[in-house]
Amino acid sequence: MKALHCRVCNSLHSLKDSGEPTTCDCGRVTAWYTNADNGLACITAEDHDVAHLLSINNAWINDGPDLIPTAYLDMTTQKQIPYTQEQLDSFWRELHAQGTIMPRAPEHIRVWDQSRRGCPVAILTPGQSVDAQWG
Repeated sequence: MKALHCRVCNSLHSLKDSGEPTTCDCGRVTAWYTNADNGLACITAEDHDVAHLLSINNAWINDGPDLIPTAYLDMTTQKQIPYTQEQLDSFWRELHAQGTIMPRAPEHIRVWDQSRRGCPVAILTPGQSVDAQWG
């Protein structure tokens, strides 16, 4: 998933898979997919310093929250016991780490990999990544 970010109005908008342009709230930044299936996008702005694209690992953002357990079965009492906040935080940190383990894949996918950004959400500067270009 890609989203545009404008540093002037601080808006964040996901790009449309149709390739239709998406514009920030103040109208200074516009972005669109040139190939949504491969996550390739273009962005345009009069002032390049205000425009960024975010690349978000789809599996991490879509499936991740469902992978976090909230309780466990206590075998002695046969009751569901809620995990502590510390345990839940640990599960979220592990999920974050899992979102950065990428199989060998094209450059635009590996940007999240631990060998590169190490984060399932990457801020892309157009022209510095194969999947984010100036339009």
